[in-house]
Amino acid sequence: MSPWVYKGVILFFSVALCFSVENWLRSRQEMRAVTAANESLRKTLGKLIVAISEKDREIDRLSGPSCDVGDPVKPLIPAPKSRGL
Repeated sequence: MSPWVYKGVILFFSVALCFSVENWLRSRQEMRAVTAANESLRKTLGKLIVAISEKDREIDRLSGPSCDVGDPVKPLIPAPKSRGL
């Protein structure tokens, strides 16, 4: 074969290698962006879970008995008096 064919093949594979490296670098950059977004989301979700658990503890504390344990709980609406039938 002539040297021009070898040079053409080498040039073709060099250009193909450049395109594949560029594609690889672009996908790597996208993965870094996705990883950073996931890390930010994970931190935000962690803070949200902590806030929800604090609110749950506060609700549990506030929903405890507000009067003495010995006192019976009186209903807010009195029961209707039954009529002797």
